[in-house]
Amino acid sequence: FGPNTYPNTESNSGAKSYFELYNFSDIGPVASFNIRSITPDVDVTNIISYQVYPTEFNTVISDFSLATQDDGYYEYFPLSLMVIENAADTSLIIPSQHGLFIYDHINPSTGRSHFIYETNLQQPIYSNFLLFGGNPVNTATAISISALNLDNFGIEYGVNIAKNAAFLSSQTGDIIESDFTGLGFNNTDGTPSGASNSFSSEIVNGKYVAIDGNTITFVGENIDNYTANFDVRLYAGTIQSNLQNLYYIFEDGTFTLVDLSKEDPHTVIFEEDKAEWPAIVDEGRIFRINKVENTLEGYNFNGALLNDMPVPAPDGFSFIGTPLIADITGDNIQDILVVAQNDYSVNIFAYETNGDIIEGFPLYVGGSNGAQVQPIHPVLYGDVLYALSHTGDLKAWKFLNFTSAQWPARYGANPYNKVSGDITFSEDSQTSFSVLNSVETYNWPNPADDETNIRFELETAGEVEITVIDFSGRIVFERKVQASGGAPEEISIETVNWSSGPYFARVKATVDGASESKIIKIGVAH
Repeated sequence: FGPNTYPNTESNSGAKSYFELYNFSDIGPVASFNIRSITPDVDVTNIISYQVYPTEFNTVISDFSLATQDDGYYEYFPLSLMVIENAADTSLIIPSQHGLFIYDHINPSTGRSHFIYETNLQQPIYSNFLLFGGNPVNTATAISISALNLDNFGIEYGVNIAKNAAFLSSQTGDIIESDFTGLGFNNTDGTPSGASNSFSSEIVNGKYVAIDGNTITFVGENIDNYTANFDVRLYAGTIQSNLQNLYYIFEDGTFTLVDLSKEDPHTVIFEEDKAEWPAIVDEGRIFRINKVENTLEGYNFNGALLNDMPVPAPDGFSFIGTPLIADITGDNIQDILVVAQNDYSVNIFAYETNGDIIEGFPLYVGGSNGAQVQPIHPVLYGDVLYALSHTGDLKAWKFLNFTSAQWPARYGANPYNKVSGDITFSEDSQTSFSVLNSVETYNWPNPADDETNIRFELETAGEVEITVIDFSGRIVFERKVQASGGAPEEISIETVNWSSGPYFARVKATVDGASESKIIKIGVAH
């Protein structure tokens, strides 16, 4: 069966479903045969090889929903698969609302599954032992943490500690911190050890973000404190680069980048109620799922959309989770893997950075409990993607042309639950324009309804003056802004009260006394 035959081998999700026909009867006026599902033993796409974990594993966990739902903590700090490698073994860790599932030896043919009952887990951390504890939202004042030895699956010690407000985390793995409590313990035996701050991001070159209450301090940097505004989620992270440290602040659904090289160091990248965690990668790019618009979106560090973004979810599916960023095709360009669900199936889609879907996708993971239900998030371990459906289907795919992954898991690549970025900016190249990049000067959407975005790019830092007139010449909008330069930037204009019709915007840029302008046409249609 092929793509031009009926029926073909595509499932309802669009993913390939493999089967074979066997037990044919003798040829006659009426003939019969049987059909059964199979796991292909060859690379069927020249990109991906496929393996499914045995049904015995599915049986072990089939009594539980392997998704996170109806819980306020998981709306802001959802769970993710983990792969732990120690001297003796490599294990797949599956935290859930019902307990901790572990698949050791990781190979489907030789691995064994283990289950440790513990309701409403938070994201575990591994340092000598696998440390796991309860969901802090469902705990009055303290959480119980257990240290599991993955060599013999025995509990080495237990700790009761004040409940955290984000993760169990660590700078180096020696001291485990209960985020936002100022308390910690030694990873080898559980003895108490105070943390230096209520919360601290990853320390890079002696610099980091410290949080106490709603006051955010940038330790080692020359920048004023920041006062946070949040109800549930407050978090901050360090972004290490080859140029300088950058930082981010996550307040409920508002994600703000902090770049000390800018005159105004705080740039809001996106805002959305209960926003998903983003991926932060080279060249100052941030990818995330916009659940309201059901799109995959990418931004630069100025908050402007990347070219070829946004990418809409396929018809009938909802994007969810955090994009995983890796080169799976071997062209040394990072690709984007996204979970897409409907009410029946969990799937993995993959895109080039220009928005084109990659050959061999989607990949069908398994059954779904609902399009908006958070999965236990997939993880990349080297060239293998591990994914789990809501109903317990555990699958893995090996990417034959894989080179590297910049954001391999929901919370990135930091091994100790400090959600951080480690990125590289290319050396500055000669621009093809002197002041204002005409190609990057336009508005979107066009025509506009409630709002439109004016986009522009300056060669270096300067001033941008935007003036919008209607068809009669009346000025309806004026603003001057300071631009950082070097990459596209955008400002949003409300057009909800403008009459339908044509408008004209003059974008005037000034850098070191030199000015250039461009006129763009804006349509408004209500």
